[in-house]
Amino acid sequence: MAQFAAEQRLSLDDTVQRWLPGVVPNGDAITVRQLMNHTSGLYDYIDVPFYIQLLREPLTTWQPLELVQRAVAHPPSFAPGTSWSYSNTNYILLGLIVAAIDKAPAPLQLASPALEIDRRIVGPLGLSHTSFPLTDPDIHGPHAHGYAIDPLPEWGLPAILDTTRFNPSWAWTAGAIVSTLEDVADFHRALFTGQLLGADQQRELETTVSAEPALDYGLGVFTLQTPCGPAWGHDGATPSAVSISLTSPDGSRQAVMMLTRDANTWTDQIRADYETALLTAFCGEELPAVPAPTLAATIATALPSLQRLR
Repeated sequence: MAQFAAEQRLSLDDTVQRWLPGVVPNGDAITVRQLMNHTSGLYDYIDVPFYIQLLREPLTTWQPLELVQRAVAHPPSFAPGTSWSYSNTNYILLGLIVAAIDKAPAPLQLASPALEIDRRIVGPLGLSHTSFPLTDPDIHGPHAHGYAIDPLPEWGLPAILDTTRFNPSWAWTAGAIVSTLEDVADFHRALFTGQLLGADQQRELETTVSAEPALDYGLGVFTLQTPCGPAWGHDGATPSAVSISLTSPDGSRQAVMMLTRDANTWTDQIRADYETALLTAFCGEELPAVPAPTLAATIATALPSLQRLR
């Protein structure tokens, strides 16, 4: 979006109504900027009922407007611009805005953001192991599997469920990209050291709102304080895996972690071990255990919804 703004193809202060008329109630009060920094107040479509349906019907193709409709069927969490809450709905709407800017016909709506990402990021940075598969449920090449083990009985699922193979349209522009640790590291290093954006757009990207103690959120990225200084990055989650990337402002420090999981046993201890390993890698030295509630709790709050469902 920042690149589109630099090209004067949209303004970050444009409203959702301007680009997607009638799609979102009160869309004339929600801006592109608020979608990007999660101050829109829109309900997150990835809730427990959606998660259960996702596990039961992993090969379903979801259309972006279906995902938005699930969200706007619920009242907003707060008035636009008055608070902060992570909502995957924001990213789906941003994908639809990209398609609207490109004037993509309905059959190409899913593909439009993927083509832009390839043209603007994947190609120029040579991210040869990164793809945006749209509806292909398979991860091509070697990969680990994740599982849901002993889900709640009322969910009506097997005791052990492989959660690796999903039609990625359920996430679309909220996180359907398949990548590797090295490609994620290269992308974030380029992003946070100013290789993808001009100076004005970089300032916009890194203009933050308060999200949680020790964590602020910019335009699709967060910044947090670590024992060895500030870090920029983001994280992600699917039913089978989690990932997080941290990069220092000058690019001299970087840590990227990806791991599979049992989605039903993401315990406080596992979370604490995860964040301790991350910070040890980022700071380059063994650190004392992080007491709660501190950084571990802060990162957990910022994680996308799938990490908070159990």
